[in-house]
Amino acid sequence: RGQVSRDFGCFDSSDSWTNIDGEFDLYIPLQLSDRFRKTVLALNYWTSYSPTWDEKPNGEVKNRPPTYTGSTLGGIWRMRAYPTQRFNDKAAVYYSAELRMIPKWNPFTGWTWLQKRVGIQWLQFVPFVEVGRVAPAWNLGTLHSDMKWDVGLGLRAWAKGIVIRVDTAASDEDAGVQMMVSQPFQF
Repeated sequence: RGQVSRDFGCFDSSDSWTNIDGEFDLYIPLQLSDRFRKTVLALNYWTSYSPTWDEKPNGEVKNRPPTYTGSTLGGIWRMRAYPTQRFNDKAAVYYSAELRMIPKWNPFTGWTWLQKRVGIQWLQFVPFVEVGRVAPAWNLGTLHSDMKWDVGLGLRAWAKGIVIRVDTAASDEDAGVQMMVSQPFQF
């Protein structure tokens, strides 16, 4: 997936800005044990660059995209051990690996009254690891040095056609619990 986001600075917008980002996902089916109905190694690569980002000598930044669409790490989608939008700069790179395991066992099948209302089809256990970095320029050497990392474990459930997830992650700096609807990357 590739995307270009642009604000031309019209209609009382604060500044014009452009952001370019790309993402690549790879899903590898695995058969680890007879206890699991399905096991998938999910890999994700994401990068972002804001060519209009202009940092002045006094430290003021002009023409920078909003954090929700720029080169930002931290929060429910990328670098889950860190607070939302913890890292933000002109460029970013991010890698993630998840081992998504759906056991044959579902403790909710015996609770028919709950299944009628919630309909939990499966549970999923997900150990994961993430690494990423933001930088003032899109440079492979810089972006791949001194990277931030986290490791974690997720519990997800497929209920009434929606993935509900709770991910807990820890890093050398922080730890966090993220609760959200949908997988963190899914394309």
